[in-house]
Amino acid sequence: ALLAGFLAAGCVPVDTRPPAAPPAVRVIHVPGGGAAPDAEVDARGAIHLAFILAGDAWYAVSRDGADSFGFPVRVNSVVGTAAPAGRFRGPDLALSPPNGPHPGRVHVAWYADDYQAGRPRESWGVRYAFLDPPGEAFIAERNLNHRPSDNYSLAAGPGGAVIVAWTADGLFLNRSADDGATFAAAERVEGADPCECCATRTAFAADGGLGLIYREKAGNRRDEHLIAWGRGQTRPERRRLGAGPSWELDACPMTGAFLRPAVGEGWLAAWQTAGRVSWARLDGRGRPAGPAEVRTAADQGWFPVILEAPDGTVCVSWKDAGRLMWECFDAVGLPRGLPGVVTAANPHRHAGIVTAAGGFLLID
Repeated sequence: ALLAGFLAAGCVPVDTRPPAAPPAVRVIHVPGGGAAPDAEVDARGAIHLAFILAGDAWYAVSRDGADSFGFPVRVNSVVGTAAPAGRFRGPDLALSPPNGPHPGRVHVAWYADDYQAGRPRESWGVRYAFLDPPGEAFIAERNLNHRPSDNYSLAAGPGGAVIVAWTADGLFLNRSADDGATFAAAERVEGADPCECCATRTAFAADGGLGLIYREKAGNRRDEHLIAWGRGQTRPERRRLGAGPSWELDACPMTGAFLRPAVGEGWLAAWQTAGRVSWARLDGRGRPAGPAEVRTAADQGWFPVILEAPDGTVCVSWKDAGRLMWECFDAVGLPRGLPGVVTAANPHRHAGIVTAAGGFLLID
């Protein structure tokens, strides 16, 4: 009756409640002063963390929302052989999905410093190992490619699929169909001419499609590209990210990009081109999707990370001039709340996750 009265009087009821606050952003440091972390959250809300410290790759888990982490486990089998943290370079971590053959299996890929240290050629390359919680040790590390290749990324997906991507005079994938127990021989991604010193990032979408973001270097045009193997597609689609003139640079900018599955379809991507940090929602074929299309998060920044809360809020974070910075955006790409900034713990990349409570956690 009250609503009918408003309408009869030509009035429309107004919601006077203040808009909901954006999800909180919290920043913590890597345990023990470690650097170049990567992190994921499992179905029970536990936070799994991999990082570099004192010449080794380490893994630790928090079950109290990052208030504390358990005793770290060394990932690399040979002590002191993990490559040191270097800008975007550090271990990549992925978790097998809860409905897979090995729910919650922890996968880690990292780079050994054998090439840089002048060790024998057969020891060069990207390493991989996994751990089945609550196990106390990772399986013996495996060398996937025996080549200098300090640009690599890792993803775990449905049905026991695990992908390790890496660059060395080309872009390559090692695929596993048994949750990392074995890997097929490396396959070259045709049409890609990657910048070997800029980060790749690979991720499975919610529907099982595979995406890979990387920087091209053909003709010294250093633009970011997304390669998408959509669900059911046997041939990938490759797209340049962003519009306008290509970034021409006769050098490697040595920065990073980030890719993660969106809450719905496709992926969220963040990248740096000519200093600018951009981000976009991408559909299952790698095309910019939604009303925001490509947005700018910062005019200058390095090593961006992008996260999405359950309510659709997106948080983009990056590093610049000794600072860790971030900004949140609503579902149409408009800023939500004030940007944030803290002093960075180190000059290397950071990590980020969405907590079980729906907040953003940045790990530096």
